[in-house]
Amino acid sequence: MRFQCDNLSVCERYDENSEICIDFDRSYLIYSDSSKVAPSSCITTYTDLAIYGNDLNGVQGKPSSCCQLCQQKRGCKGWTWENFNGGTCWLKNDTQPLYKASQNGQITGIMSPDTANTYALNLTFDSTNFWDQPWHFDQWHSTNVTDKVNKTTAERLEMFGYRNGKIYMGAEHNLSYPHSGRPTVQIQSNYLFNSGLFVLSLDHMPTGPGVWPAFWMFGTNWPNDGEIDILEGVDNMTYNRVTIHTGNQCMMNLNDSVFFNGSWVNPKEYLECWQYFKPSK
Repeated sequence: MRFQCDNLSVCERYDENSEICIDFDRSYLIYSDSSKVAPSSCITTYTDLAIYGNDLNGVQGKPSSCCQLCQQKRGCKGWTWENFNGGTCWLKNDTQPLYKASQNGQITGIMSPDTANTYALNLTFDSTNFWDQPWHFDQWHSTNVTDKVNKTTAERLEMFGYRNGKIYMGAEHNLSYPHSGRPTVQIQSNYLFNSGLFVLSLDHMPTGPGVWPAFWMFGTNWPNDGEIDILEGVDNMTYNRVTIHTGNQCMMNLNDSVFFNGSWVNPKEYLECWQYFKPSK
């Protein structure tokens, strides 16, 4: 990069931090390596939250100066200001994890990401296409309280489809069944994802005796590749029960209250499996 700037006759100043060449007489940017230039602006600011770790360095300054300081620092993606040493902007190379600040008055700013770090919509499942997807109707009997049926049976019993312009999936609720279990539906995506942002929008999730609605992800080699139970409720629960299944020797701290509202189930540490619940308010 410096070699290229040195060979531009109009380049009057080379900025080592951002790797740009500037011509002051003409007042414009001649060359910029976009992979090196910091994000352009602060898009979100949080009060009483901080970014845990991921420090590049700290610079004395007011909260109003942190965004500009981050812009000028290569690799800076966010900042946290606190009243340390008269006021310090801690410049960060990541925007997470956010946690509840240990002292009041901490401020955190998130920079607008470059094109290589922005989300792009990949797949959308909604009332226009949901049941056209190649869902696998899973008959894995993890419990003995329901009877998970195949697609043909579920379709005959009208257990899935579209209602009022929205997606519907539920248990059969019109007939009486013996103790062997009421017919229910469990579907699994045939798509595989390594990472991403997943958004689930629900109008209704059933509660009551005998129901167990859930939304979860797991690896191809279950249980060795782990499992994340994102949304789950049993019987009359009025809160979400989240479970993280992990491999050997993965230990979570007993007190992670700085990262979320709620508490771990039971006053003890778990190995290989953590369960978290958030009581309703």
